[in-house]
Amino acid sequence: MMITVALMVMTVGAVAQNKYQVVKEGKKYVCRGEEKCRQDDKTTFGSAMLWALDNAPGIKSQDPPVICDANNMTLGMTCEVEDNVTSDKIYTFQLKITVSESKLAFLVENIKCVPKGVMAVFKTLYFDKLNIEKKPQQMEYIRQFGIKNSLRIW
Repeated sequence: MMITVALMVMTVGAVAQNKYQVVKEGKKYVCRGEEKCRQDDKTTFGSAMLWALDNAPGIKSQDPPVICDANNMTLGMTCEVEDNVTSDKIYTFQLKITVSESKLAFLVENIKCVPKGVMAVFKTLYFDKLNIEKKPQQMEYIRQFGIKNSLRIW
């Protein structure tokens, strides 16, 4: 089983940097992708679930932190990743993984940049509300989120 997880991670990781980017779909900014499964759906879902629980950045302690439906082979969790160790920002997002018809799919959505500290409530930047046409400097938030997650598998 460990070999299966390793192969899946290596395959997805090899194409993640070029293929899976944060893009605007309608009014939302998302990152999505899918890969063909080499194993049966249940084995792939089990491997993906173990990988996500082990490797997803900073699973937030919300109620519930992870939602898993093994019958429908879906997994959802809220994650967070710091901009860097000395930064005053944290990116939070929803990660959803599904396996169906021999395909492993993921979706990263509801991305936001949250400042650390007291001002977080007032200065949270929701990617879905970005207006790149009016404020091109906001593109830097998307770029930074992409860089932080380019080392990740999704």
